[in-house]
Amino acid sequence: MPKTIQIKEQYKDTTINIVLDTLEKQKQALVFCNSKRSAEKTAEDISYKVKKITDAEKRKLIELSEKVLKSLPKSTKQCERLARCVKQGIAFHHAGLTMDQKTLIEDGFREDVIKIISCTPTLAFGLDLPAFRVVIKNLGRFGPRGMQPIPVLEYHQMCGRAGRPGKAAWGEAITIATTEAGKEKITEDFIKADAEDIFSKLAVEPVLRFYLLSLISTDFVRTRKQIMDFFNKTFWAFQFSDMHELMQKINKMLILLEKFEFIETAKGKAEALKQNKNKKDKENDVYDDFMTADEIYNEANKSKTDMGFEDVEEKFNATALGKRVAELYIDPLTAYEIICAMKRSKIKQVLPISILQMLCVTLELRPKLRVKAKEQDEVIGRLVEFESNMIVPEPSQFDPEYDDYVNSFKTALFFNDWIEENDEEFLLEKYDVRPGEIKAKIEKADWLLYAGIELGKILGLKKIGDEKKNMVAELSKMRLRMKYGVKEELLALLKLKKVGRVRARKLYGHGIKDLGDIKKANIISLAQLIGKKTAIDIKDQVGEKVLEKDIKIKENKRKGQISLMDF
Repeated sequence: MPKTIQIKEQYKDTTINIVLDTLEKQKQALVFCNSKRSAEKTAEDISYKVKKITDAEKRKLIELSEKVLKSLPKSTKQCERLARCVKQGIAFHHAGLTMDQKTLIEDGFREDVIKIISCTPTLAFGLDLPAFRVVIKNLGRFGPRGMQPIPVLEYHQMCGRAGRPGKAAWGEAITIATTEAGKEKITEDFIKADAEDIFSKLAVEPVLRFYLLSLISTDFVRTRKQIMDFFNKTFWAFQFSDMHELMQKINKMLILLEKFEFIETAKGKAEALKQNKNKKDKENDVYDDFMTADEIYNEANKSKTDMGFEDVEEKFNATALGKRVAELYIDPLTAYEIICAMKRSKIKQVLPISILQMLCVTLELRPKLRVKAKEQDEVIGRLVEFESNMIVPEPSQFDPEYDDYVNSFKTALFFNDWIEENDEEFLLEKYDVRPGEIKAKIEKADWLLYAGIELGKILGLKKIGDEKKNMVAELSKMRLRMKYGVKEELLALLKLKKVGRVRARKLYGHGIKDLGDIKKANIISLAQLIGKKTAIDIKDQVGEKVLEKDIKIKENKRKGQISLMDF
């Protein structure tokens, strides 16, 4: 028989009662919730009920709370909410926190300063953060098919956080049921149930595309036979138990990679040269007839029989473009879509939103911001406004891809607001995207922009003297704007070290717009704007030496502080 635990019922909320019992035992607990919003509210509700905190604990918690609040240049409501919870020894933890905030919370928990963390299941994966007690508040999660049970494997992973190896002989994992029938269902569906089977990620097309191109580009495999021999030894092949079907999938990817011009064969190269002779103007080929991966495969496969099984010694080589795609560590389909969009930009007026939309349609920027029913008309209205500037074609509203395209456009609007100098608080309020998620999305966008720049160089899309068609320059500018979250007018000032978004805007607002203006600016005026040390440093960067003793700033004193010597 399992051990029976008696919990004092102080409040209607069972989770709070369990947590308070944990604190009474002077133990720590993790409370797992099914969403970021729920994790925050649970932590806040618990913090209101915590009463007993020693003076020594208060000092540590106040210090930790201040660090949490200062983790961003300008604190958001989320930062303030977290700081209030931390003062009571409670915290929430999810993907929306910045890395600094996560580290502070995790270290505070390990040091026994933070007693309770209310978190999403991500905390159960990849972190060594055990607790005496684990409370699993929800066993369902809302998804595309509505509320669905969480995987048994995830349940086991969360329960595995209970107990401290080497420190305690046992721990407790508690799942909440409100009825006897509910208790039986949890027991059968989770506690006694076997974990789901694990499947190889090679079965996912983007992963297979990438690894196949990487194997060929590094000369690890060259022929169909070598490819078959390699994949025959993988866990994926063990699961499939059907090499013929598996090879069909691999051949589909080979056809796509060849059509993308990332790999080539002797036969394919000869055919490509023949086709190129029939092109009137290859330089102006802008991929107007863009096809999806499936359409390319179907078109290429029309003349193939059994997908090339008859020629197992056919050799594959990666093109220069293909090798760079593999080095950039992006999905070959993403690279193809970016290349098509950049070539199409030759006949379009490219705006920042055009480039941002090109990034946001990619698989790498998932999850995209979903368009809510109440904002559907507004987002589509903005899309119509910029329709002629889109370098990624808009699908028909009856196509399955249409909703994803609209979602990607909303994500592009989010990025556009960021580079228009709207801060984290604005983005949190408007898009419900938290600071940690903002940073993660910016990092992904930066990665894709760099990939676009590298691909543009190989394709010769850097045309000096024709700025409208210089996609490499446009992507480079966008990369800087994305990094700092600024308008284009501030880019010249951002070349200076120690000058970021806030200082650059302050300088620009006072008429100092480029490095030439920095040279001309009076050092005292600069010091009053951005501080004495920073002013000396940026003057030094533009070749002007200034000593701190030479800067005398008259301080404005309040009336009550005026000395008799001033009269």
